[in-house]
Amino acid sequence: MQGPELEIVWRETEQQVLQAMARLRPDDEEMLRLRTWEELPNETIAQMFGLSVRAVESRLTRARRKLSHYLAETEAARFPAHPLAAEKGGER
Repeated sequence: MQGPELEIVWRETEQQVLQAMARLRPDDEEMLRLRTWEELPNETIAQMFGLSVRAVESRLTRARRKLSHYLAETEAARFPAHPLAAEKGGER
C-alpha cells in the first residue's frame, strides 16, 4: 500500500514526464506513447506512420534522448547546485 508521500511524488513525477513529452515533436511524442504505453511493436508503428522499421527505431532513440535531456533540465531547475558546492569543486 502506498503512503500519501509516495502518491505525491508519483503525481509530480508523472507531471514532469508529461510536460517533457509535450516538448517533443508531435509525431515523436505519439510514437513514444505508442511504444511505451501501448506497447505496440515497432513494425506496427512503422505501418501507422508509413515509415520503415529502422526509421521508427531511429526516431524513438532520438525521442528518448530528448526526453531524458528535458527531464534532466527540469531536475536541474528544481534543484540548482548550491553556490558553495560549485566553489569547492573548482578548488583543487
